[in-house]
Amino acid sequence: SQISLPLGFDTTNPNRVLNLNTWYATFNFGNNSTGIQKYNVDDLMWRHWVISFCSRYAKNFVKTDYYNFVECGSGIGISSFFILTEFFNNDNKKHFQFHLYDSWSSMNQEYQTDDELCMNIKYPSLKIETIKQNLKSFDNILVYHKGYIPDSFETKPDHPIDVSFLHIDLNSVKATKETLEFFYPKLLENSLILFDDYGWDEFFETKNLIDSFFHDKPGLIMKLPTGQAVYFHKKS
Repeated sequence: SQISLPLGFDTTNPNRVLNLNTWYATFNFGNNSTGIQKYNVDDLMWRHWVISFCSRYAKNFVKTDYYNFVECGSGIGISSFFILTEFFNNDNKKHFQFHLYDSWSSMNQEYQTDDELCMNIKYPSLKIETIKQNLKSFDNILVYHKGYIPDSFETKPDHPIDVSFLHIDLNSVKATKETLEFFYPKLLENSLILFDDYGWDEFFETKNLIDSFFHDKPGLIMKLPTGQAVYFHKKS
């Protein structure tokens, strides 16, 4: 399948490959070539490889009868696509629901720091109709929560009672803090949180928040050269 990009999305960037299955095939690291070369080692493709790995990890190591995945900051659904494709690769029998949170609107400037406000030009307004179209083949297992965080945590539809995998890509330290405080108590043993905004200079406030939040908690944070970080959760 192929995700159509909305009007105004940056299609001139060579990292924005339209056929996402081309990327996904590369993630298998073929017999003759891994697909990693010096010109693409920091490519957007490898950030999505990490996303796919986290989906597979949660599927294999979280022990539950019903998998609840959560993504805060879903945009047009590219990362959602890789999470879903990996989870259902060769196995459609597990019970699963995916909760997607986003304003699908312009970013809430009242909830951003001065440094984050300078980044707003990179994030145009989105429409929920776009992601619904892009992920329509998974429609029966998706729950859309439209609105600004934390307000959307207080409204319908119902939120998951527990979480196997949480992906946070909010470009906002305040919204990231609210998300951690809301979902961390819901994490199951061996679940994980993937942060997209950890290692980037422009999001240093988010990194500091994450480090502070987890400094006294069990588990381990793996910091990645893609700018992401993964928290592997343990109850004790």
